[in-house]
Amino acid sequence: MHDDSYYVKQVLKGNLDALDQLVYRYKDRIYRLILRMIHDPEEAKDLTQECFTLMYLKLESYDLNRKFSTWFYRIAVNRYINEIKKRKNDSSPMEDSSVFITENTPEKQLIDKKLIIFSVTPPNIHRLKC
Repeated sequence: MHDDSYYVKQVLKGNLDALDQLVYRYKDRIYRLILRMIHDPEEAKDLTQECFTLMYLKLESYDLNRKFSTWFYRIAVNRYINEIKKRKNDSSPMEDSSVFITENTPEKQLIDKKLIIFSVTPPNIHRLKC
């Protein structure tokens, strides 16, 4: 079994079987990440599909010296944030009480890291800390 960077290189060369491998590796992880944020299985499926499309379209910008999973999770989190912004813009201020951080502050970076960690850990070890 090859690492992610091998498959990325192969996809960039036009090997769609390598893309299938990346989809296979990440479909459940990305879906769970999105589902934990959006809490709607059908919407999570749609956003997951969009994340894979974005991943493929942006693959040339991926830095092979970095971890692929982190890069891809960032795409997923950004897609979720964009969806929330879109919903907020489509509704009146009283209809949507969602709170999100758009600036790249240390707090946002910490939240993003926790979301990624939460998405890849098995549900039986999650703990709610207040």
